[in-house]
Amino acid sequence: MVAANVVPEVGVSPLTKKTATDYLRPYTVKTIGGVKIGIIGIDIAKKTKGSSNPDDTTMFLDERETSQRMIDELKAQGVNHIVLLTHYQYKNDMALAKSLRGADIIVGGDSHTLLGDFAGVGLNSGGSYPTVVKDLDGNSVCVAQAWQYAAVVGELDVTFADDGTVTACSGTPHLLLSDSFKRKNAAGKRVALTGDDLKAVMADIQVKNELSIVAEDPGRILGPG
Repeated sequence: MVAANVVPEVGVSPLTKKTATDYLRPYTVKTIGGVKIGIIGIDIAKKTKGSSNPDDTTMFLDERETSQRMIDELKAQGVNHIVLLTHYQYKNDMALAKSLRGADIIVGGDSHTLLGDFAGVGLNSGGSYPTVVKDLDGNSVCVAQAWQYAAVVGELDVTFADDGTVTACSGTPHLLLSDSFKRKNAAGKRVALTGDDLKAVMADIQVKNELSIVAEDPGRILGPG
């Protein structure tokens, strides 16, 4: 797991019984198409300390200071494409992006914010997908989040200049649907759509990139709750 600002005490926490990196690392570096991409993990500090009952010896470092320190460390290693993988909430992600130098992409969570244009299906969006903000040097940072409970899968496209800065950022959040739909009848009961009604819905889905019909995974494991 990547978690740069979560620091359990070595030898005390079950996460760090032997070394600081038994289970957690501040970042990982992936080489894709010959390009090194650094992925830094950031957790929301104050909320986690208050809600998750960590042991007293585990430190939660400042999100912005830790992010910048890890970015600088990766840049010093020649890694010029930086992704922050955060559990920090959408509004915090945007503020974080504006306060840093060198971050290219933030993929976030925790606030369960739906991004993109879903007004046509009756869902309220918290912003554009992706949301593009400027960092301290005036460079673009692409901020994305894919709602909640795997109901949306985000597709993010980013173009970089030779120096690693972002030149373009776009994408599509795909709302995952089954192939059956219900509508309330005059008696207020939900009944399955059939015939021309079902065909009309399916035709509408076909022309909307953000709507995707997917098959249920037969190998999924259901647990309690």
